[in-house]
Amino acid sequence: MTGKQLRHVLSVGTLSLLCVTQGVRADIQNAVWESPLAGTASGLQAFRGHVSSSTGAEVTVRLLIPSLAISLQLPWGTERGDVAASGPDRFSGFGDVLNVGNLQPGGPVAMAIEMREGGGTGACTAPTCVSITRSFTVVKPGARAGEVAQFRFAQDFAAFADLTNPSIPDPATPNHRPSNVATDPSTTNENGGPDIIIAPVTIQDTTSGGGGFRTATLRQRWVQNTQSFEIISAVTSDPSFSAVQGILGTRCGLSGCHVGVPGATTLPALLPLNNSTNSFFNTVALRSLENPQMPRITPGKTAQSYLFQKIIAGGAIAAGTQRMPPGCSGATCLSASEISTIENWIINGAPPPIP
Repeated sequence: MTGKQLRHVLSVGTLSLLCVTQGVRADIQNAVWESPLAGTASGLQAFRGHVSSSTGAEVTVRLLIPSLAISLQLPWGTERGDVAASGPDRFSGFGDVLNVGNLQPGGPVAMAIEMREGGGTGACTAPTCVSITRSFTVVKPGARAGEVAQFRFAQDFAAFADLTNPSIPDPATPNHRPSNVATDPSTTNENGGPDIIIAPVTIQDTTSGGGGFRTATLRQRWVQNTQSFEIISAVTSDPSFSAVQGILGTRCGLSGCHVGVPGATTLPALLPLNNSTNSFFNTVALRSLENPQMPRITPGKTAQSYLFQKIIAGGAIAAGTQRMPPGCSGATCLSASEISTIENWIINGAPPPIP
């Protein structure tokens, strides 16, 4: 064999070896992050999905929260008969249940699922590593902005409240009332149904040490992917309602108007607004009598809050009715500042009053 022939054989052999090596390279395939979906996250969440290697090699899956320097490895390799009956995808499931209540409420917080062939760290680059990033807003019923230790885990969650003293858990006490429950017709979810508003609820904390109670206004939604209801917003009691009640009490809860009369069957006596407890329970997530399709207060939405429409010029109110205060004009109507106070409280989710 001549030198030229030998060089040709070696060249062909090297090319063949390169082709074989590339053919068996383990690439990430069918990487799917199933839940939770981007948006809001509360309580115990199943971080789950499926991913495999083209050769059946092991895959390392990590949940990363860069802003908090968190890196958690998620178990991988559970059987997923729904993905593939055979081949590398059959044992491709990953997941773990984690309590997002350990994070600070509010957001957004960016989280990533990193799926890497084998193990190791460093830059995640295709084809041996795939990363999917989603943004979440953490919802912790009972917690306020900036609170991490508080309300990580709720000991009790009750659809009743005493707005004069939420630390009393017994619903049989005189001041307790059942929560108002209403749907928000302006919203839809995966099944086409509306959000559900519950106002207020009482939450007891087990993780802050004192086991304290707080009230909150909640919004829930049916999630098809998890076949369950999830809390998509929780606005904890704060001082903002005191200013609202100052307006309602002096401009609406007056003698002969919204003060409440035992046995009353018509407005305005049927709608007492003379104290914080009456005003909250008689407006938030409670259907209007003049427009039963619209709650008097829809948390977060002034356009779907009938009470707000009644106090603004040109509001969407029922035919034959009038702006409040009754027949007002000019200075006899609520001022721009008073309307703005009520508007901001609604937009911020209509939090219950603090006792």
